[in-house]
Amino acid sequence: MTTLRQKMIEEMTLREFSPRTQEAYLRAVTELAKYYNQS
Repeated sequence: MTTLRQKMIEEMTLREFSPRTQEAYLRAVTELAKYYNQS
């Protein structure tokens, strides 16, 4: 797990995001990273 991903998870947990919201946000960031690596 990358440092940025871990930090994002920690912040979402501290802010009491639901587990499903965390999964959705992490998936969105992953897809965004994939998109920009292909551009």
